[in-house]
Amino acid sequence: MEDGSRILYGGSSGQEFGEQPSGPEYLWSYDSASDTFSGPSTVSDTPWVSGLPAIDADGGVWALAGGVLDHGMLPLVPIAQPGLDARLNETGSLLYALGFDGGEITVSDTHNGRWQLMLVGQGTAITPTPSYFNATRPLATDPTGTKIVMCYGLESGLSYFELAVVPLAVGTVSPGTATAGGTIRVRGSGFVPGTTAKIGGQTAACTEVDSETLSCTVPALAAGATSMALTNPDGQSYSFENAFVVQ
Repeated sequence: MEDGSRILYGGSSGQEFGEQPSGPEYLWSYDSASDTFSGPSTVSDTPWVSGLPAIDADGGVWALAGGVLDHGMLPLVPIAQPGLDARLNETGSLLYALGFDGGEITVSDTHNGRWQLMLVGQGTAITPTPSYFNATRPLATDPTGTKIVMCYGLESGLSYFELAVVPLAVGTVSPGTATAGGTIRVRGSGFVPGTTAKIGGQTAACTEVDSETLSCTVPALAAGATSMALTNPDGQSYSFENAFVVQ
């Protein structure tokens, strides 16, 4: 998390890429408030799980380069192609994963696992080596996920990307349970003046608090889990199921 109160750590009991037989890969979670560790959770037997862990600024979304984890550190939403290194923007709406060949970055939304962008570097793709994979974190972003740096290795240079438009997506909705007529806080990316929302298929009144936060009034809906859909004036749209629960 941004304030350091929650940390995810990934480790392995062996070396990779031929030096020695690779051992299981584990994840731990550290909570500074209680000074306790959770885990380890073994992830190596899950096909899409790979790469180093990431957590968003609010601590609401946890991920690896292969997809999103639940708070038990178990696989929740896979993306189409696993990768080496993972980054989340500060709201947890977008997952940035560096491919194993070091040549491209895929940007996926964290609720559906769908690719939103693929960024291809202009340098020379690296040949994976144990020192490269184990000793570096070759991907970096700014908090909003707008500015991105990709490293090709110690001798092959960098690629830098700056997005003119950040994909529309949602990271977290709070509270997780709300009443009709109540207010929810939607944290995500790509919000602009004029972003409209439908909750449970009904138009919802929303106010843009900032470019990463919407405040929305819950329409009159039947109790139960409900969906959310967003649309921007430029035609970008985004939707996901089970956004929150109506009481």
